[in-house]
Amino acid sequence: MEPKEKQEIVARHERRFAGELTEAVLEKPELSVWMILIPFLFIVFMQRQQKFKQLGDTFQRGFMYTKNHALEAAARLVAGASAQTVEEELAQKVRKNPDADAPLQQIYQAQLNEITLLTEHYRRLLSTQAADYAVMVREAYRPDEFQQFLVELAQREHLVNEAAASLNSAPDMTWRDVIKRLEEETILRRKKEADQIFSCNRE
Repeated sequence: MEPKEKQEIVARHERRFAGELTEAVLEKPELSVWMILIPFLFIVFMQRQQKFKQLGDTFQRGFMYTKNHALEAAARLVAGASAQTVEEELAQKVRKNPDADAPLQQIYQAQLNEITLLTEHYRRLLSTQAADYAVMVREAYRPDEFQQFLVELAQREHLVNEAAASLNSAPDMTWRDVIKRLEEETILRRKKEADQIFSCNRE
């Protein structure tokens, strides 16, 4: 299988996960019979629906930001690029404003820390001979190794969220609640997926 094909398998998995996470975390407006019968209510529903879609798109782009950078970096490493070159390229991409103040620099560093972990993870997946995401994971990790990776990933994602929150001296509690639900739902879904991936080894 061509390297680009394996890269797309991993990217497709991450995009699907991000989409399912969005559906689980964000409250989707529900259409009732009254909204259909009363035009004004239906207009309000459509406005809420559009807002939900825009928020969902933004949510997914934010979630995929570090994943996209890491996957591209991993593909470069597998193709033979030096680790130092890839690291320098990532720093340039993530640190968009080198003269930014300390809180923004903290976000940059937290993102780079997450990307570093993900880059190695993706490199391991892309270095397998598998043509399926679950098989890639089983070939790249022992079950306990993968669980440890997920724990560390959750920690680094949390630090990114905390760094982002530091930009606002009085973060909105609704936003805080969404982030909390996001982190909890992410951990639960990844654990469930990991159990499914490795369950065939126990059968």
